[in-house]
Formats: sequence, structure tokens, C-alpha cells
Amino acid sequence: MATARLNLSLEALDKSLASDSLAEFVRQAWPLIEPMTPLRWNWHLDAVCEYLEAVAGGDIRRLIINVPPRSGKSILVSILMPCWLWIRYPAARLVFASYSAALSIDLSVKRRGVIQSPWYQSRWGSGVTMAPDQNLKSEFANT
Repeated sequence: MATARLNLSLEALDKSLASDSLAEFVRQAWPLIEPMTPLRWNWHLDAVCEYLEAVAGGDIRRLIINVPPRSGKSILVSILMPCWLWIRYPAARLVFASYSAALSIDLSVKRRGVIQSPWYQSRWGSGVTMAPDQNLKSEFANT
């Protein structure tokens, strides 16, 4: 009984931390995106998350992120940040574009996978669920 309460308390703490901090959300959600690749946190991830939080809060209206390839930018910007943003602003509407339709769809599928995951739904499913009539690979909406 005490172990079950402790687990619920830890899950509530994880939820609260991830709701308040994009960086913490990224740390917790990473295994959903890259289950075979451990997250190696570095200072640039903190910086990118800080700037993305400023965008989400309306403090920054235009942002360019220049980092080397394989630095996690696509995962942060196109997959995890939108999932985190919907926790805070469920009515947010986002548009994604890429040089490649295939890449855009791949990122969209991964983003949708995070939102539909048991991990995400058990924490934020009461506020973020997929609209049954708008749940395509390339376009989806929440209710």
C-alpha cells in the first residue's frame, strides 16, 4: 500500500515537473522517441529548451536555431515541444513545414505517437486527446 502511494506521488511529481519545464519533459519523453538511444544531455539542449519556452510564452516571436546536424533540434522543435505546448495551451494551433514531405510526415507520426502513448495519456489525457475525425499521419487535432 505504501509503495503504491509512493509510486503515485512520484508520478504526480514527474507530471508536475514535466508540465512546468520543457527540458524535464524532454528528459522524460525521450525514450518514446529514441528507445535505443540514451539521451546525452548537454548545455545546448538547456539553451534550446529555454528559447522554445520563451516562444511558447510569447516572449520571442521569431527564432532561428542553428546547431550541428544530429544535435536534437528536430526532436525538440518538431516533436516534443508541440506535445509539451498542448499540455499548457490545448487550443494552440501549429503548422509544420519541411524541405521533404516524407520528413514532415515522419516527424508528425512521432509527435502523434508521443501524444497517444500511455505515458502521455496517463498524465495529460484528460486535457489532450486526439480528435477521432481528424487523426491522420499528416494532420491531426486534439479535442
